[in-house]
Amino acid sequence: MAAPLRDWLDRLAQKDGAPGGGSAAGVLLATGAALLEMVLRYSDADDALLSRASALRAAALEDEQADATASANLGAALARPRDDPHRDEAARDAGDAAARTSVRLGDTGIALVTLLDETAERTVAAVEADLGVAAESLAAGLGGALINLRGDLALIERHGATASPDLFDAADRMSAARRSAADHAERVREG
Repeated sequence: MAAPLRDWLDRLAQKDGAPGGGSAAGVLLATGAALLEMVLRYSDADDALLSRASALRAAALEDEQADATASANLGAALARPRDDPHRDEAARDAGDAAARTSVRLGDTGIALVTLLDETAERTVAAVEADLGVAAESLAAGLGGALINLRGDLALIERHGATASPDLFDAADRMSAARRSAADHAERVREG
């Protein structure tokens, strides 16, 4: 996300779908990563953990950009005239590419949940709430990526194909990681 946040949100509010929900999921994951990085700094974490958090924050923003591109391509495929003999194939291909950007977002989110687990073990009380907000951001980001992935899988099917089994496996992994992040947030919320 190279644009200032206000400009990016203005673009998100538009009708063109790029950026869309997947990009928003990437920003949520990047927000969670930045909060983890902050919590780690307060907790005097070693450079390796800080480096992982920073790299995952950058990855989430790269994933956000990739999703925006895939979303634009999917929109173009779906905008083809219904009588275009190549519309279904274009939609399937663009849907598969969009699904794979959701999986990339999910993989980044899964790695962040692993880092969340490691961060929770060393969090100082002063930033416990920030850890909870990070967990909530990660759960929301993973949930958004998962919703998009399942939508893409349904789109591929509507256009006459069956999605690759690895995409369904990724959905299961993403769902488990989302639950784990939500559980972390709940534990912090409940004190």
